[in-house]
This record gives sequence, C-alpha cells and structure tokens, in this order.
Amino acid sequence: MALVTSAPSTAAKPRPMLGYKDLPIDARQIIMYFVVELTEGSYRTLIPALGALTALDREACGGVWRVAFEKAFGKIPGAGDDETNCPHLLGVHSWREALVRTWKALNALPVNERWRWEHMPLWSLKGMDARLALLGTIPSGALADLLRARGASLLRYNQNIVISRELCEVMPNADSHDETALLAEALRLIDRGANAGYSTASQGHYPALHRVAMGTSVRALELLLLNGARMLLQHAAGTGGDEAGHKRTPLMLAKDPEMVRALLRERADPNHYVDSLHGHVTPLMVAARERSVDVARLLLRAGANPRARDSRALTDARKYADEAPEMAELIERYM
Repeated sequence: MALVTSAPSTAAKPRPMLGYKDLPIDARQIIMYFVVELTEGSYRTLIPALGALTALDREACGGVWRVAFEKAFGKIPGAGDDETNCPHLLGVHSWREALVRTWKALNALPVNERWRWEHMPLWSLKGMDARLALLGTIPSGALADLLRARGASLLRYNQNIVISRELCEVMPNADSHDETALLAEALRLIDRGANAGYSTASQGHYPALHRVAMGTSVRALELLLLNGARMLLQHAAGTGGDEAGHKRTPLMLAKDPEMVRALLRERADPNHYVDSLHGHVTPLMVAARERSVDVARLLLRAGANPRARDSRALTDARKYADEAPEMAELIERYM
C-alpha cells in the first residue's frame, strides 16, 4: 500500500494589522476635520465629538480647535492664520479654551433664550449689533466677548436708531393697496442704515417684524427677514402698560393664516413659550384664547404640543366652547 505524503503548507503568514495610531499625523488630522464637518457647525454635537476625539488622539486634535470654533461660532476678524493665535478679546489664550468657554456659556442659558444665539456663523454686522442691543446693555462673559470679537458695536447700532424707527413706522402700512411703493421705501431706509432687527421694547412699541406679522403682507415679512430681522422670530415684545405681562412673539401676533404659514416656513417655533404675569404662554394658547381655529390647526400641523404647560390650550378652548366649539375637538384630536 503506497504511502500518501502531504505537500508542505504554502499558506502565507498573516500580515500585521495597521491601526489608527499607525496612520501619519496628517492623515489623522484629516479624519478630525471630517468629523468637524459632519457636525455641520452645531455646537451641541461638536464639543462632545471633539472631547471623545481628544481622548483618542490629543496630538491630531491640536490643529483642529480653531477650525471647530469658526465652524460653530464664526470667524474672528484679525485672528491671523496661526493656530495658537487666539484673540484676547475672547478672554482666553487658546482656541480650545475659547470653544469650551463659549459652549459652557450657551448651555447655561435658559432653554427659551437660546434662540438668540442660533446660526452664529451666518451673522452679519447688523445682526450682531441688533443682538447686542437686544440684551438691553453691554453684557459680560463669553457671549459678549464673542460678539465684540466678531465686530458687534452697540454704539454703531444706536447711531441708526432714528432711521430704524422710521422703518418700524413704514412696514405696517405694507398691507395697503400700494404695497410695492411702501416696500421700496423700506428698502431705501435699509440702504441708509436702518436695522430691520431693531427692537423698540424699551420704548413700549413693537418691532417692525411684529407689526408686519399682525397684517397680511407676506412680502413685507420676507423683506425684513432677508435684511436682519430673523433674530426676532422668537423675540417677545410688548406695548405700553402690557409690556410686563403680555409680551408676544410674531407667531403669537399673527392672525392671517397665510402670515402664520409664512412664519412657520421661516422656522418660527410653534412651541416657543413666553413668560408672562400669568405663567408661560405658547402660540397655541393664544390661538385658543382668541378662538382662531385656522391658526390653531396650522400650529398643530407644524408640531405644536397640545399638552404643553399642562394642556392649558385645551383648557382655554373649553372655556370658549360656545363661540368656537370645534377648537377643543381639534386640540383633543392631536393629543
């Protein structure tokens, strides 16, 4: 019987696996930049992501802090190209400190006040001036440092108050038959320095955006939003003696369904609440109290929470059931 001999094994020896740490520093930094891009500039996800990456690879993170700061909060004029050159206006000595300090300041804000600081990389000088003035005074801390470092100036804002007030007076008239001429006049005022984001709360009057929201001219609304008034979409303003207890956002003031649709389309928050003398108020509560069924329907379709503030919108709807019986039924349908 012949013996069968097996041939010697020719299988190749397993090659050593390359890991992340074996990549050159340039390749690892590219990965870091890619992660920053994935966050799309949202500071809420950017900081936790960078924290995890720093624990993984502190060396590669060294060159990404400035890019991350500018992605989240906008570029700082005069900062230069050096990664370590962080402007002292930000109150720190490195881009990493600046990013973390600003993030902590934003997280410390009340939830219903964070809207003031949305979309920071897109702010224009007018928008920053308006935000600084909206705070009522020159603030302190990281957020004030951010505004000043990016070029905001309360003085420059105040220099155009008179012409900005003219804009507030002109815009409500856009509901007239001569809408085009009035919008042209508004553009002329804006070209001369009027700030569409000017808030006249301290004078007891509504800003231009709030006045337009009470009417029917969607074109006037869009004109203001394109020229700096977007920051007022969640801003609550009051008039006269009602200022302390009856402040309203543009969405709360809107009565015309087309205007409500336009505000919602422009990201007005249907669940944004305002503090008043009688507790929190939401747009849906206002619609229920005013028996505006069409407005309530639009708000609910846009995601307004009918259970907010212990379902007070439904309570108000039942209170006026004789005048608007379908309101309570509509709200209950979404609960």
